[in-house]
Amino acid sequence: MEPFHITVGGKKFKIPKEILTQKGNYPNYFSIIYHSLLIDPFVSNDLFIRPPPLNPYQSHRSSSLFGELLHGLYGNEIEIRNEAHRKDLLKECRYYQFFALEQRLINFQIYQNPFTRREEIVINYKNVKGSGLLNETNGSMDGPNNGFSFVKYSRPYVDGNTFRDLIIQIDSADVDLMVNVSLMFTSLLVIGETALTLKNLLSKVTDDYIYESDGGAHKLNVLIRMADSVGKLNGLAMEAGWLDTLIKINREGTEDGAGIPGDDNKIVVVKLLKSQWMISVQGRKKIWMDGLKFEGFLDTTHFNQSRCLL
Repeated sequence: MEPFHITVGGKKFKIPKEILTQKGNYPNYFSIIYHSLLIDPFVSNDLFIRPPPLNPYQSHRSSSLFGELLHGLYGNEIEIRNEAHRKDLLKECRYYQFFALEQRLINFQIYQNPFTRREEIVINYKNVKGSGLLNETNGSMDGPNNGFSFVKYSRPYVDGNTFRDLIIQIDSADVDLMVNVSLMFTSLLVIGETALTLKNLLSKVTDDYIYESDGGAHKLNVLIRMADSVGKLNGLAMEAGWLDTLIKINREGTEDGAGIPGDDNKIVVVKLLKSQWMISVQGRKKIWMDGLKFEGFLDTTHFNQSRCLL
């Protein structure tokens, strides 16, 4: 097979066609151009109407980044220097539609949980593909954990039929932990594009959430549990039981500790800037998001204390 002759950012590349026709990386930017030049889109039987130009494949994007992607397409590991470099590589992958290569470059961690004896994969919520999500439950309350099971995930093109317990990481200022001190009840309130992205993820495995969209303003409410969560609140380390302590402090002075006089719905809001969650489902009708680890603030003053001077 004749190789592709490609010019990217003024630099010429000669690439065997089999490299650009790998599963998950094809069709791509170059194959689409190739077929558009060879085939008349108005002819249904896809007859070839003319030979291709000698060098139809040109892109004005970064030649150095493309060279690194090409190195990966040949099956080699790409050395990622930092997260900014990773972001640039992923942007180029998506532009050229090298989706299998993209999955190899996405940041993730895989753990063996010694208590469940199952593997877990930690991945940013933005990088979770709906096609890789698995809800194994059938909605029955029979079995362990009242029929609840963790949502599992398999990275497309990479993991094959291997599914692991999914842990999503949310890095966003659009996430609020809502602590109802009066009712001793917690939920997660997410707004903006974060809400829309998270809703699209959850909708693949459950219908148990409240989502509103009004004039482009998105809002998502989800039931959560924080019993085993740890992390940092106002810069201080929080160990197991921190939420009970927070509720107790905010209920002090109430009548018999049973309620807050004149206020039946006192809410404490924790701004979660970073957090990790597992998703438990029972069929499609019930969900719990289990908080594992977080970084958050209760007020602007403590957030300002976390700032760094230039």
